[in-house]
Amino acid sequence: NFNELKEEKKNDNVSFMSEVSKKLEEATAPSTIELTDYEKKQEEEAIISYKELIENKDKLYNITDDEEDFDFIEELKSFRNDL
Repeated sequence: NFNELKEEKKNDNVSFMSEVSKKLEEATAPSTIELTDYEKKQEEEAIISYKELIENKDKLYNITDDEEDFDFIEELKSFRNDL
């Protein structure tokens, strides 16, 4: 009888630990973030590196060949100073 109670308590402990483990996994699992249209647009147009900035400068700034050097360089300097 004592052994049966001991075995039952052991099973209860295992069950409890399994339940706690499962709840912890669910609580710490990463969830997906729903972005608004504005946030999606910002993510798509975000500039990550200087290389990407140079590759996308014409698309982002609509720079003509005449304006390309001076205005763009001045804007880059301003951007750098604001960092």
